[in-house]
Amino acid sequence: MKTNRSVFCLTVLLLCSVLAAATFPQAQSANAHLTGIVTDPSGAAIAGVRITVLLEGVSNNRLSSTTSSSDGSFSLSIPSGRYQIHFSSDSFATRTVPVALQPSESRSLPVRMELATLSADV
Repeated sequence: MKTNRSVFCLTVLLLCSVLAAATFPQAQSANAHLTGIVTDPSGAAIAGVRITVLLEGVSNNRLSSTTSSSDGSFSLSIPSGRYQIHFSSDSFATRTVPVALQPSESRSLPVRMELATLSADV
């Protein structure tokens, strides 16, 4: 009788351990990953672009920011949600891209920036 109870307890303990281990990696990877390359109209990479992540529907909504590297690439790891991603750089028009990310999603976001228009007051 004690042997059956011991086997049952060990089985339940093992099952709980397996279930806990199976859900743990999901909890660690709840962030979404957004990568991309920022280019000019000719397709050349733009280094030093300021990239700001704004959470939609929140008053104090700046979540994260980064800068594109020398090859125009960027990488962000942010919680899932709906965002406005702002790209800004001297000589280029600011670009805003809406993005909705799911938990653990990895997405590539290529961004082409247009040259800023010059205006003169006469």
